[in-house]
Amino acid sequence: MSQVTHSQYEKICFTLAELLSHPEVECACLVARLDASPLPRSSRKMLSAFHEATRELTLAEQEELYTRTFDLSPLISPALSVHLFGVESFKRSHLMVGLLDMYRDAGFDAQSEIADHMATVTRFLPHAPAQERKEIGQFILIPALSKMAELLNSKQNAYGHLLEAINEAVAAIETSEVAYA
Repeated sequence: MSQVTHSQYEKICFTLAELLSHPEVECACLVARLDASPLPRSSRKMLSAFHEATRELTLAEQEELYTRTFDLSPLISPALSVHLFGVESFKRSHLMVGLLDMYRDAGFDAQSEIADHMATVTRFLPHAPAQERKEIGQFILIPALSKMAELLNSKQNAYGHLLEAINEAVAAIETSEVAYA
């Protein structure tokens, strides 16, 4: 993957975060925003599979799918720390405090979401310093989303494709250089 500008990176992360949030806009519109983005082929393939699985759904049906997938299923919590440490671990609170400190230091507004919500962490990536961004991707986002994707793919849930697409995008961008010019 070639060099990605900070503006492109921010747009990618913001759009992916919107896809990871409760739907307010049809998924097809959000996936279309990523068409001109420098995403790896594997990420595009997974986004296409997500789009194919959700394109016939109305916005209300997309909201229902999101709610069933993330809000009503304790196995697929949108809180990344649950997938890393389990529900009853004190490590979860340490991660939350660490993320909140990073958000504060970067002047990032978490928009009243919990600090480790998958959309919040994804939206924060372009605001993080390079080393923290790599650590967030490598030790928080990718491992948690991978576990979630595996569970969702076993249930043939469209969001499994989206989570895989995000993992591919984050991994590819982190191995390339983001140009902050």
